[in-house]
Amino acid sequence: LPILALMSLARHAEAIKDFQDALAIIPSFVEAITNLAAALYSDGRFEDSLQTIDQAFALNAHSGKIWLTKANCLFALKQFVEAEVAVRRSIALEKTFEAREVLVNILHARTKLDEAEVELRAILEDDLDRSSAWNLLGLVLRDKGQLHEAAACCIKATEVTPDFSEAFSNLSIIFRECGDLEEAEKNGRQAIDIDRKSTRLNSSHANIS
Repeated sequence: LPILALMSLARHAEAIKDFQDALAIIPSFVEAITNLAAALYSDGRFEDSLQTIDQAFALNAHSGKIWLTKANCLFALKQFVEAEVAVRRSIALEKTFEAREVLVNILHARTKLDEAEVELRAILEDDLDRSSAWNLLGLVLRDKGQLHEAAACCIKATEVTPDFSEAFSNLSIIFRECGDLEEAEKNGRQAIDIDRKSTRLNSSHANIS
């Protein structure tokens, strides 16, 4: 299988080895270093990923993708201030939706809820059908105590992406906090059903490969 396909199947160890083999042949292969850092991050090896990122920066410090991977690693290590610096650098280089949502997650973690909400509404102005942004907005509004607005956002996320289990799970929590236990249970079951179907599908793909 192609290396990036291995990553999509969560076969990170195989992808890491293939990237390392490529770098053994061409040590200055920046794209391979960048992808290796991403694979190490996906495998939960955050410190190793950061070391690899330093190698990439020595060759090219102007890649939005590598700054984003650094931000993700720092976020996972709960180094939120440094993560925000990194993701803002990524956005300055490449203003992607992914990087902007990582910024929102960092702002949320730092309880900068107003800033997070402003950024999310800006994202939705650019792409009204971005379900992940609707879901994140629901989480931010929930933490601001705006439960009905939060529920409406997560419902919108499920309308755009009907198999968005995280949004259904968040709806379950929000409805429970609103005191609507029937809706909470219904959405919770929906999240579980979607996750079970996804697990079976991923298992089937792994067996085929």
